[in-house]
Amino acid sequence: MIPRKFDWGKNIVKSRIKYLREAHPKDSEDVSFWYALSLTFDEKNFYLQYGFPHSKMEKIEEIQSKFQSLFLSIIKPILSSKWNQLAVTLQKSASKHLESPFSPLFDKAVFLEYEVRINQTILTCHVIVPKAFIDFLWTVDLDGKVSESSEPLLHFINLNQKWIGERYPEPYQVYFHTNENRKYPILLFEFLSIICQADIMLTIQNYFVANGMKTIDLQKLFFYYKSDPVTHENKLFLDEDFDEISIKKLLPPGMKNEWDLFPVHWENRTGLMSIAYQFDEFIAKNREIMQELFDACKNGKIAYTSQTRYVLYSEFEKLLLEETLTELKNINIANLGLFLKLKEVPKANVQQFFYSFKSDDLGFVFLDWEKELSKIQSFVSKKFYEEVSEDLAAKSLKLQKQVLDLNSLLTIKKKFVSELILLTSEEYV
Repeated sequence: MIPRKFDWGKNIVKSRIKYLREAHPKDSEDVSFWYALSLTFDEKNFYLQYGFPHSKMEKIEEIQSKFQSLFLSIIKPILSSKWNQLAVTLQKSASKHLESPFSPLFDKAVFLEYEVRINQTILTCHVIVPKAFIDFLWTVDLDGKVSESSEPLLHFINLNQKWIGERYPEPYQVYFHTNENRKYPILLFEFLSIICQADIMLTIQNYFVANGMKTIDLQKLFFYYKSDPVTHENKLFLDEDFDEISIKKLLPPGMKNEWDLFPVHWENRTGLMSIAYQFDEFIAKNREIMQELFDACKNGKIAYTSQTRYVLYSEFEKLLLEETLTELKNINIANLGLFLKLKEVPKANVQQFFYSFKSDDLGFVFLDWEKELSKIQSFVSKKFYEEVSEDLAAKSLKLQKQVLDLNSLLTIKKKFVSELILLTSEEYV
């Protein structure tokens, strides 16, 4: 409902959604100026409401004119060709200043809080989208069929994901899932862009700073370089939404001074290139950091809100699990034939090989290899075989509940396979 990037006079303005939820009448409090955008689609009229909180009320006429100008700059891109994709005719549009939002529209409306950045100034903008408008768009999206769902938030996210392509920090659909070519879990700068301010503070101050992270190591998690496939020149990549000012505010004075040696913005691209990670290393470092944050959250060392915990689950652990299971399946398929070669190895050697692993380790090994478990039965005792079976069942349950140690799973599986390859490739007399 606010473009991510738009022009306001000579300024280029950027915005990001801090959070969204169902609207409440109290959302009208502490807001100085309300504006309404009237949209008419197929003779149906809807109001989108924009509110600007402001604490300093001197020269109210001057302030109001500035916000009116900003509001008009916000809605200009909204009325652009993107909305033509809705296959309905935009008949008219109008904006006007309101004393307060229309209270009847709070019923199941969607409330969004945006952070609007104009150069070094950060403003807050509240947007209220009425349920009737969301329902109307929903019917258009479904070719006239009204959805039975009564969840306006879900409607809103799905529709905007399709029609406008906005980013939303709710756990229904985190934005980068739309990238089908993505092959890695959430990165730190993405994580910080979709969690609430309190959890950003926990991450920076109570974890990174408290654990002695070096300033330069923190900075290097927000940019990287890649080699151009045509020119072979190294090119710097820095997310345009990265909020350097907000991060710096959370750092102690010493770290702020160190940060300023390598400011993380495009104007300092030459300096950043000198310390940047290559892309693959950047992904690896981010994964390492996100794993630390996930483990700290899981072990109760960092008390994130439920929404942030969900983001960690859906955009880190879940994707990591999918990646691990794919790798596990590939390992299993590639090495199935090794068990057939055991008959060529002296029984004593095979027995020694299996007993070199704990039953708990073999529980990891035979995940997704359950049909192969019976092939070890003739080489181990009945008691040991039963212990392995029990450990395998326990591991399968943990995997189902997504509480299994994935690092241990792959480490033990790879160790087992590599040693089994050595065992079956030796020549025996």
